[in-house]
Amino acid sequence: MARTVPETALSIRYKRIKGMTVAERRDECERLARCSSELVDDFLRSLDAMRAFENRDEGFHPPGRKANPVDRPGTVRCMKFLMAGPVSVVGQKGYSFRIVDTEIAPLRARNAGAPRSGAGGIDYVAIVEGPPVVPVIGEVKAGNDGDAFYAFVQLLTYLAWMCPEAQLARATTHLFRQSLPSPTRWDLHLLLCDRNKRSAKERLVGPTEELAQRFSQEVRFRMAEQTPLGRILCLRMGEMSTKRTIELVWACGG
Repeated sequence: MARTVPETALSIRYKRIKGMTVAERRDECERLARCSSELVDDFLRSLDAMRAFENRDEGFHPPGRKANPVDRPGTVRCMKFLMAGPVSVVGQKGYSFRIVDTEIAPLRARNAGAPRSGAGGIDYVAIVEGPPVVPVIGEVKAGNDGDAFYAFVQLLTYLAWMCPEAQLARATTHLFRQSLPSPTRWDLHLLLCDRNKRSAKERLVGPTEELAQRFSQEVRFRMAEQTPLGRILCLRMGEMSTKRTIELVWACGG
């Protein structure tokens, strides 16, 4: 075990997708949906690489850091809403969650060259109250920021970073402060906020659903009971409401 930060197959793929145009991302998303085993292979290799990372005694933030809704202007409104209390998902019966922390640096390690956000800033970590208790990794795409496919690959990258045994023990101690079920399965939230539904980026929501469905099925087939993947939810938040609810766009897995 070591505190050296590994570069995973998914983080390499994420960086490559980050440099693509919207049209190129759509083509890539549709291609991966046809051969999802390629993305699953990257996920499994990333899990293997992360097993060597050991930093369970250190938190995910510098000492004394205060909770802070992310610093991207288009995301602040959404995050303040989420952080105000439990949120229910309309369209997913009985599903509600509460924020545990924001702007998590999953690979933070003193003097180990851990990457910053973009290579590793999780917008939010949440919990679905049990039984069973379910941990959540959430990625927010507000305004013109990114697209669904880009966010989905980010979420897979973060999941591979957070679910190995040492990282799970770290999260239990420094984030959730309660025991999690074994095996632990993480839900993934892809949250769209204040989006222009007529934009080219929004046309990736459908292809991303197809990719997520196929990825989820294949991961479950190949990992069986050991899969760390729970449900994948694409959510949408529009105008502010007096209700503590957000809308389900699509969901898979679970």
